[in-house]
Parts: sequence; structure tokens; C-alpha cells
Amino acid sequence: MTIPRPRAILALLALLAALGTPVLSGCGSEDSGSATAAPAGTGTATAAATAESADEPATSADTATTAADESAPYADQIPEGPNPAAPGKTIGLISITQASELFPREEAAFREAAKALGWSVKTVDLQGDPSRAPAAVQNLMQAGVDGIVLESVEPIFLGPAAAQAKKRGIPIVATLVGTPASQSDGALLSSVVEPLAEESVELAERMIADAGGQGQVAIIGDEISPVGVIPEKAMREAVDGRMEVVAEHQIDYTKLAADAHEVAQQWLVQHPQLSAIWCPYDGACVGAAEAVAAAGKDVGVYAFNGSQGTLDLIRQGAKYVSMAAPVEYAAYLALDALNLAFNGEDVAPDLTLHDQLTDADNVPESGVVDGTSLYGDFRSAYASRWGVE
Repeated sequence: MTIPRPRAILALLALLAALGTPVLSGCGSEDSGSATAAPAGTGTATAAATAESADEPATSADTATTAADESAPYADQIPEGPNPAAPGKTIGLISITQASELFPREEAAFREAAKALGWSVKTVDLQGDPSRAPAAVQNLMQAGVDGIVLESVEPIFLGPAAAQAKKRGIPIVATLVGTPASQSDGALLSSVVEPLAEESVELAERMIADAGGQGQVAIIGDEISPVGVIPEKAMREAVDGRMEVVAEHQIDYTKLAADAHEVAQQWLVQHPQLSAIWCPYDGACVGAAEAVAAAGKDVGVYAFNGSQGTLDLIRQGAKYVSMAAPVEYAAYLALDALNLAFNGEDVAPDLTLHDQLTDADNVPESGVVDGTSLYGDFRSAYASRWGVE
């Protein structure tokens, strides 16, 4: 039985679980170029954000070099037309935590895109504590940023700081959050969101097909965060009448993969006819996949995010299918939205990030799904759009 936690903490833990983040006290980047936000309630913003020159070389994630062109399914959804790089801008980047594979990957892409635009970046690592978000926004505004990007920080945690930023003409864009900008009560100018319900149906149909059209599924679920609730609801509707749900378990955010491993071990004994294990986050489901492999069972695992660890399991032969998120493209899309705002152009509130159903047939030989297979050569496309080729 899960011990009740305060709602804000549960929401944070759900976000961290969604992205495969270890929930550790005090964890964060040790990069001397990052700043730690002052704890909320201190009265003054004591942590100054540190500027980093756009001239510094960007560190790219280990991404697959997929040759992509117009045949990429979403190549035509890259924004078209000129959006000239606004000169001399400084962007604040607030990360929920750097103690995770996902966020350093996304930050590297932000720096890469910012360098192309000729912008500089100031970073703040919340070290897993969203209550520091208001102080982080205050710090960045005092440091003179022109815009702010949130890495999986829900707008509800910004409090009055969001209105203060808006009053000062500092736009805020969020990536990979459960609350789209159109539902943020004005806290966000724009947001990069995934079509979770639609993609969950696609993943569920694959799960049903792998089970031969019928079978038993066990669910490691999340009833707290929208990024967990939305895909599970869609999956349940898709499998209704076709697969039997024989077991359910609420994710233990403090244990993640270890919790999923333990639960899956029990299920494999209790339900010998089990066909599949489903959960919304790879960060937990890798544990279930490892339990399946150790038991030598023919049980599929289905989840979201496409973390490096997940893709490695697929490469090693695990029966695992992941809806992989191209976070590198999300970074470019977010900075393009800010550049539109700087140029006085209208910005769509909700920007769609399409994920890629990834299995043994299409997993990259190495690296991650960075978006080239979905959007084509988006880096060159944005360089042309920004006039920085």
C-alpha cells in the first residue's frame, strides 16, 4: 500500500517517474556553469544564474545518424517560412533535475540550437524540487534573460512568478509537460506536448497484435500525473473486450525500476498466461523487462519515452516496445517559438511532438531517437528558417 504524500510532491514524483529520473535527495548537475535555485520561502533570490556563452561548443547526445529526407512522416510539419534569428538574446533554462539521462540530452540540444541562433543560455537545476521554480524564475529575470524554457516543470509550480514574467515581457515555454499552454491560465506562452492518447492507442494496438488478438495484460500505472493518466485511459479503452486486465499496480515513485521489477516477478508467477506488461514510463518498465528476461518468459513490455536504457534492452533482444520521444526536436521547436515571440509574431500555444513507436525492427543501431527519422533534417531546416546557415 502506498503511503499518502502531499499533492505537490506526488505530482513532482510522477513527473520524475515519467522521465526515468532517479528520485534522490539533493541530486543534480555538478556543472559549474549551472545554478541552483534558492529554496522557496527564503524571501530573497540568493542563487544567481550563471551565464554561459553561446560560443562554447555544444555537447550532443549520442544520437543515431539516420538518413532522413522528405520520406520522414512528419517532415512537412516543421514550421515553414522565415523566422530570422533575433540578435543577442539570452535564454533561461530551468530543468527539473539533471540527475537523469533525459534532461542533459535535452539541454545539449538547447545549447546546440541556441548557438545556431547566436544566443546565450543561463541554466538552473531545481535538483528535483519544484518548489524552487518561483525563485528560479526570479533569479533568471534578475539576471536579464529574454525568455525562459521549462524542462518538464509543470506551470502550476511557478506561482506568481509566471505573472511577473509576463508583465515584464519575458515569455515562458515548456517542453514535455502534462499541462498544455492553452490550459495553463496564461502561465505559458507555448508548450511542446505529445499526443499521448493517440499514441497510447497505437501502442495498445501493437500490444494486442503481439498477443494474437487476445490475452492477459498487467498494468503498472500512475493515477496522479496527466502524463500517466491520459495514456492509461486510452489504452484501457483500446484493449476493452480484447485483452483481460489481470493485475494493476500504482508506481512507487521512490523505487521506480526496482519496484516494477519486484511486482513483475510476482505477476509472472501468479499469472502464468500473462501476455503483456504495460506502463506509461520506461523509467519504471525497464525493471519489469529485466524481470521478464530473468524468468525466461515470453511476455511483452510496452511503455513510453524511449530512454537509452530501454533502447539498449531492445537491441539486446528484449520483447519491448517503446513510444520513444525525440527530445532533441522538442528543444528546437521550443526555441523557434521563443524566436517568433521576439520577432513579434503569433505563437501557437500547443506545439505537437510526435513520438516514434520503436521496436527491434526500427531501433537505431546506437544512440537514441532524436527526431531525424520523424522530421527529417530538422537542424538544417531550422538553420534555413532562422537565416543562420
